[in-house]
Amino acid sequence: MWSTPLHRKISPVTVVEVKELPLGKASEMGFLVTTLIFVVVGVIASLLTRICCNKGPSTNLLLLTLIITATVCCWMMWAIVYLAQMNPLIVPILNEVE
Repeated sequence: MWSTPLHRKISPVTVVEVKELPLGKASEMGFLVTTLIFVVVGVIASLLTRICCNKGPSTNLLLLTLIITATVCCWMMWAIVYLAQMNPLIVPILNEVE
């Protein structure tokens, strides 16, 4: 039906199991150091907001809540991506078709 070379028959998928890599102290240190950086950035941002934008108790509470929420969400996104790379899923490998 289609005569373009883009449409070709693909062979069955072969699944290869990936061996688990031994994790050392370097990966643990990277996670802890970056987590500490996120904590420090969140505390500094909270203090700067408290000093620079002192507009009343309800506004201060709102700003503090927004900063803590943003910091935790950014850390969680980073942690999920970092941890997903430590133990990758089983990936399919396509056979070459000639």
